[in-house]
Amino acid sequence: MKILTKEIEKKLRANAKKEGVDYADLKPVVKLFQPDGGATMLLSTLDDQDVVQGVFDLGLGYVEMGPAYLPEILEAKGKLGLSVERDAWFTPKKTVAEYWSEAQPEQSLQV
Repeated sequence: MKILTKEIEKKLRANAKKEGVDYADLKPVVKLFQPDGGATMLLSTLDDQDVVQGVFDLGLGYVEMGPAYLPEILEAKGKLGLSVERDAWFTPKKTVAEYWSEAQPEQSLQV
């Protein structure tokens, strides 16, 4: 499965170009996960330098919100050597900030 389809990439890039809108106030466009590493990432924007913005739970005991370099995400391998995958059935119900806020008490992103 292709991680970012043309449609998903188009939505992410359009979100990055919205004037006066913070990425945290947007609903995520895509959910990525590491099947053998416990990482979950909800992305809302993608700029021209391949920097994504979103909320990230890398399975290390804390959840962060902010930027990441997309090629690094796509190259990462989990404990068993598996690559990042896209959740084809993900439907966002909240904004990036709401997902982050709800993850703070347990420091775990529940999607």
